[in-house]
Order: sequence, then C-alpha cells, then structure tokens
Amino acid sequence: MQVGNKFSKVLDINNDTTQGSVISPLLFLVMINDLPLGIRNTELTLFADDSCVFKSGRNLDVIVRYVQQSIDVVSQWCQENGFKIGLSMEKTVALLFTHRRESIQNALKLNDNFIKVENKAKISGFNF
Repeated sequence: MQVGNKFSKVLDINNDTTQGSVISPLLFLVMINDLPLGIRNTELTLFADDSCVFKSGRNLDVIVRYVQQSIDVVSQWCQENGFKIGLSMEKTVALLFTHRRESIQNALKLNDNFIKVENKAKISGFNF
C-alpha cells in the first residue's frame, strides 16, 4: 500500500490466535459458527477444537456413505476457511458400534488418507 511516496511493508497474515489468550475461544467460536450448516443426514458435535460426526441406523453402507459425505463437507469448509485438519491422522479415528462382525476398514477417508477404525477412542477427554 502506498501513502504519498512511502510504501508499507508486506507482511504475512496468520490465521491463528495465541494459545491461552483470553479472546481466543471467542474468536474460534465465531469462526466455526457456520460449520454445522453444511452437514446433512448425520449429527455433528463440537467441543473446543474437537469434533465428531456420527450416524446410527441399520444399513452400514448407508451410514458409511452419509458419514463420508459429512467428512467431505467439513474438510471442504476447513479448506475454504483456513483450518488445517487431519494433520495428526492418529487422532482421527472411526468407531463402529455393532454386534455384527462387519468392517469399515478403508471405507472412510480424510484428505486422501484412510481413517483408522478403532474399537475405542478418546473424544474431548472422554473414553468411548
């Protein structure tokens, strides 16, 4: 930018806030306010920077399809809004609650990476 014959410095703008800052949680909540708007056919929970997409039903193929669609919506939203998700794929897991022996291994993907299917997970400090 130029004012008179002086030019301002070019600076990179970071899309983050200081860890532990008093205003950081409020700014984060404002930023993610429209995230659930694109989610259809599944449920989404948000707590701080943890999220969970879930679906119940009888047909596993339908459940997997709907969950994948929601993952894709969240991933696209994050790309458009400057959020990086899936950087730590070991924290990103799928849980399948069923008595059947069906598997969804290599059925769900996030950013071209398969989501690991586990029999337990820790979400927002709670073990499932």
